[in-house]
Amino acid sequence: MLVTVVHNPGAGYAKAAEDELLDELRRAGYEPVYVSLREAGWRSALAGPVEFVVAAGGDGTVKRVALELAGRDVPVAVVPMGTANNIARTLGVSGSVREQIAWWGRRRIRLLDLGRVSGAGRSDRFLESFGLGAFARAIERLKSREDEAKERFDDAREQASPGRRGVRGDRRAAADAALADGGGRPGLLRRLRPRRADERARDRAGPPLAPGADPGDGWLDVVRIGEAQRSAFLGFLAALSEEERSPPDFPSARARVFEIDGELPEAHLDDELWPPESSRGATPFPVRITVEPGAVRFL
Repeated sequence: MLVTVVHNPGAGYAKAAEDELLDELRRAGYEPVYVSLREAGWRSALAGPVEFVVAAGGDGTVKRVALELAGRDVPVAVVPMGTANNIARTLGVSGSVREQIAWWGRRRIRLLDLGRVSGAGRSDRFLESFGLGAFARAIERLKSREDEAKERFDDAREQASPGRRGVRGDRRAAADAALADGGGRPGLLRRLRPRRADERARDRAGPPLAPGADPGDGWLDVVRIGEAQRSAFLGFLAALSEEERSPPDFPSARARVFEIDGELPEAHLDDELWPPESSRGATPFPVRITVEPGAVRFL
């Protein structure tokens, strides 16, 4: 069976996983066609007739592959190699690379929604979440914490490498809002085995603000953090680095369309600033957020 592997060699904690992944795919009877996400023409590799595509990397890698395959009858198999791996955990992906591949033949296709935010003279899709105000600032903080954890992990791995010794191996006045199509860390985590310290750090990368969200139900889950809840939210984020905690019970609602007409505070699309710098001069409102039900097929 022919399968296209889109791999991010610099993702998270697994920089040298290319050979292992390809060997395990061949061992399982697949014919892998390898493409590095760092290659300029990686998108063209997804245009051919393949049974499915393997996205090997972090959430950013999965998102880029998913957006390319949206609307097509080609499923995505996720091999998590990033720092947060929110999407993989939402899908229940766990175990070694060999165990994950073995499960592919037994897993049902799962349809996940995409969100779309339109405004500032552009229209962009998101797979995890769109956040405003305090939520957007939280994403920046958590992303910075991820980078710091990854640097510490890389330093420890370097110290433990061969040749080293002695080291063991909406508007602000109304409310801030976080919108997730269900893939935005909905709290569907499965703790199937004890976590190492680096794994626990990755688990804390995305707070489960919408624990009842379903990533394939065709709805947006809107979490509103008003002025009264702001201090509780920031306190929850500050505690994430020390312990695992459940988030406060913020007001939430479900919608298929959500509109913002007014001054736009800081905003993030998944883990990126929105709108991008290239569109920063355009009028940022009104902003319209919609959902595209079942746009991406996952194993």
